[in-house]
Amino acid sequence: MLRRRKVWICLADGAHARIVTRADEGMEFSVPYSIVVEFDSRDAHRRSRDLGADRPGRTQESANAAHHAITPRIDPLRASKAEFIRLVVRYLDEAGLRDDSDALCLVAPAACLNTLSAALQPTTRRKVISTKAKDLMKVPLARLAPHLSQAAAVDRQ
Repeated sequence: MLRRRKVWICLADGAHARIVTRADEGMEFSVPYSIVVEFDSRDAHRRSRDLGADRPGRTQESANAAHHAITPRIDPLRASKAEFIRLVVRYLDEAGLRDDSDALCLVAPAACLNTLSAALQPTTRRKVISTKAKDLMKVPLARLAPHLSQAAAVDRQ
């Protein structure tokens, strides 16, 4: 008997991620995808100024008594988003080593998608069969099918 290919679809943005797969044939037809795992960043609804220190560092001018603020090297919100993406990538890499899925589709906004795909280990990256630069995190599971027609077509091979 021919085994159906297990395709994971990773939907992500900078603060939320959801890995879904095609639902089993016996499941209710109205929900064609089932959730494998979901991630939510603890900093999802915080502002950049709430993540950093109270005040930026200060430096003193050598020529006179003036003090100037030092701009942080990286925005705390961007750093939080990058750390969250690394958490999702770590999960995908570990699952790839366990062979939990046969193939992987990545769906995320363009900036997030670039970070996500670049951070994957080579063994996991080889499993990526398609990418889509679109934010589908707020789309309910029952309405994902039209957006993921390419991934669904690959799943049936």
